[in-house]
Amino acid sequence: MNTGKTSRGIVMKLASAAAAAAVVGSALVGVTASSASTGNIVAQARALTTIMDQGKLMWSSQGTPTSPANIVPYGSWRGPKTAPKPAKHKVVDIIPCISSSVACEEAALGAAAAAQKLGWTTHIYSGGFNSAGYQTAFANVTPDHANAVIGIAVPTEQFQPELAYANSHHILTIALGDLTHTTGVRYDSYVDFRMPVMEAMLAYKMIAHLNGQVHALTVQDNGFSVLENSQQAFDKVLSQCSGCTSHLESWGLATVFGGGVQSAIDGWLVANPNTNVLDLPYSIGESSAAAGVAQANLNQHVYVLAKDGDAGGLAAIQAGQSYANAGTSTAWSGWAAIDQLIRGFAGKPYLNLQQQGLGVVLFNSDNTPANGNPDSITVYPNYRHYYEKAWGLIK
Repeated sequence: MNTGKTSRGIVMKLASAAAAAAVVGSALVGVTASSASTGNIVAQARALTTIMDQGKLMWSSQGTPTSPANIVPYGSWRGPKTAPKPAKHKVVDIIPCISSSVACEEAALGAAAAAQKLGWTTHIYSGGFNSAGYQTAFANVTPDHANAVIGIAVPTEQFQPELAYANSHHILTIALGDLTHTTGVRYDSYVDFRMPVMEAMLAYKMIAHLNGQVHALTVQDNGFSVLENSQQAFDKVLSQCSGCTSHLESWGLATVFGGGVQSAIDGWLVANPNTNVLDLPYSIGESSAAAGVAQANLNQHVYVLAKDGDAGGLAAIQAGQSYANAGTSTAWSGWAAIDQLIRGFAGKPYLNLQQQGLGVVLFNSDNTPANGNPDSITVYPNYRHYYEKAWGLIK
């Protein structure tokens, strides 16, 4: 299926990064979600997209951007520059959502690599993407004599007994890729994976590319509040554009892992024949979604989007199955989780999303690395160096 490639002809070519930044800065002054007309939103989205299409690392101080002005070039390192002295001889159990999720596995391996720098011991156990699997993985805490647990896309609401046990046994818990919760039993700290920022960037990209005429089918996974929240960020951006529409559908993991993606996408597209954008909650099942688009055979082109910036999502771009993917380094997020543990073991405050400093890249066919390794792109800061320096491991 031909899902299209980034149109170089419609992207304004600028002589330098400085000139590009000047265009965005000029175009975004004074723009808010409440004041911008559709014409303004298209203009602002185009200016922002000019920068994003260069593959630049982007930043937002907002958890959920509500304006193009909330998304800016990353600039210099925004993560921690200092940290407490790391504790010694710690054991960390890492529970990625499921071993077949490339994003979760990449984050787990990143956390393990960071912990190894500290001389800590780590164990990785697949969570199986369900409460029973999380329980089974967590059961290793006692025999491992774990001092901490990192849950990667392990939802707070599905991890309540385990979190309660950890709290009562003084085991630190860090969530990576979950919505920060304020009720019930919580993780001790949350690393913000910037999912709403990813979705906002994708939405502005499509507003620009389709000249304010986006008709999106947005798919959310109804088993994860963090994914529901991020997909809502996509629709909130589209709501600023009077010529744009969005139709929301939901699926669960039974559809994703049970072979039902292609038929679900085909059915939804046939029922919504004006759709020109398909926004998926992750890259899992993206090839099947592309097959569903081909099967529906609509009269117009349908651009397939996903987020996370993991190797699976980038492979879909290379295969022509995806138009764009917004994401951050999953390995970087793993290092951020270990940084939080250093602070927790020292009894110091955890960092908030602004202090954690994760940036986001918009990947397309022009800037996706040929080797498929997300961390091989040069726009990511040398986060390993910055963390090791903050932790006192190097000068």
